[in-house]
Amino acid sequence: MAVKFLNKATMPASNLVLSDSAISGTTGSPTITTFTEGGVNYKAYAFTGSGSITTTTVGTCQVLLIGGGAGGGSNGTGGRAGGGGGAGAYYQGTLELAVATHPIVVGAGGAIAAKGSDSGLLLFSIGGGAGSSFDGSGAAGGSGGGGSSSSGTTTGGAAILSSAGKAGAGKIDDNNAGGGGGHTAAASGKNGGTGTASSINGTSVTRGGGGGGGGAVTGGTASGGGGAGGGNGAGTAGTANTGGGGGGGGNPFNGATGGSGLIVVRVLA
Repeated sequence: MAVKFLNKATMPASNLVLSDSAISGTTGSPTITTFTEGGVNYKAYAFTGSGSITTTTVGTCQVLLIGGGAGGGSNGTGGRAGGGGGAGAYYQGTLELAVATHPIVVGAGGAIAAKGSDSGLLLFSIGGGAGSSFDGSGAAGGSGGGGSSSSGTTTGGAAILSSAGKAGAGKIDDNNAGGGGGHTAAASGKNGGTGTASSINGTSVTRGGGGGGGGAVTGGTASGGGGAGGGNGAGTAGTANTGGGGGGGGNPFNGATGGSGLIVVRVLA
C-alpha cells in the first residue's frame, strides 16, 4: 500500500497532541530520547526493528516512516554494471492514534536486485524499487525507483508516489548504470538521488538516499544512507535504518543490499 498523507484539513475533530503519559508501554526495544526543541520538551521513540506502542488516550503524534531501501543490481559481462537501488518511501507528518496497542513494522532492506520491504504504523511506507541487473530496467518503488543496468533502458524506475520520492536513472552507456532515486531528488546519472534531513528524534540525520549505479571503472556516489556503486567492484550496502538503496555492482561484481527502514514516534514529554 502507498503512504496516506494526513494534514490539518483531514485530521479528525479529536486532534489532541499526545503526551508521554499516554504511552503505557512498548515492545521491540525502541531507542528513547528526551530533548527540547523550540522551547518545547519532546520524547521520541525510534523503532529500528518491529514492535508495538500502546496508547491510553486518543490524540496525534508526530511520526517518521521510512520503508526499506532496495538492493542494487549485479554485474553483467563485458563491462556491464548493475543499477543502484531506490530508497524506501519517506513520510514525516502527523498521525492520530486511538486507544490501542498499535503494531509497528520496520521494513527490511532488499536483497541484491530486490525491492525493499514496507514499514508501517497504521500507514505504510513502501520499500524502494530494485536496481536492475544485466539486461534489466529499474523497477518502480517507494521513495525511489531503481536504476537501470548498463545494458538496460535509458529510463529508470519511477517513484510510485512522487511526493514520497523521486525516480531512478536510466543507463548512462554500455559501461555505466543509473543510480537509484532518493526522497528529495531523482538520481543524477549514475549518482544516487539525495535524501532528506530530519531532527524528529532530536538530532538531524539525513536518510532516504538512493544507491549509486555500478560502473566498469568508477561507480556512482551516494548519500543519505545510500550505498555507493562499485567501480569495477562490488556495490556498497545501504546503511541500516535509513531506508537507503544499495549500490550497484560494476563488472564483474555484485550489487549490495538496501538499508532497513525506520519508524519514529514523537510526543510531548
